[in-house]
Amino acid sequence: MARAAGVESTDLRVRLQFPPMPPTDRPYVVICPHAGAYYKEWSPHRWAPLIANLLGFGLRVYICGAPNRPPIPAPDGAIFFDLDLVGLAGIVAGARAVIGLDSGPLHLADALGVRTIGLFGATHAKTYGPYGASPQLIFAHAHADRCAHTARHIPGGMADLAVEYERITHAITDTQSR
Repeated sequence: MARAAGVESTDLRVRLQFPPMPPTDRPYVVICPHAGAYYKEWSPHRWAPLIANLLGFGLRVYICGAPNRPPIPAPDGAIFFDLDLVGLAGIVAGARAVIGLDSGPLHLADALGVRTIGLFGATHAKTYGPYGASPQLIFAHAHADRCAHTARHIPGGMADLAVEYERITHAITDTQSR
């Protein structure tokens, strides 16, 4: 992605000037709940239990939604940000992990070498998922193989997507990175 954009350096942190980070006294996770197409999005009410689980393990949770989109329901303790792309990159660069959909923020995290946790119910992760070297955990629709390596999507796939909150939390808290 970086090479396609004309960036020669493999370390994008050197190229971007990030705004100051919000103060944090513990590791944090960034949730990016929106995508460019609604069919790629997880139902807003399904995020709250995941966020509560992460907060329960002592992680900060930053939610970075898309411009002009309503915020997702979230338990007390989650912090919402309205950021431009450079601001989002700054928050993502310091995260222990980014949880998102088939969307730009997940690919941004991957390009920055941050652990990615992708929710792919409507599209196939082999075709549209992160393909960098960052650690990844992908949850995919059970029938996603029907759409492997095609531009087709699985109608209603996000509604049926099964996500194990404990597995996500373990992948984030068990890491030695950040």
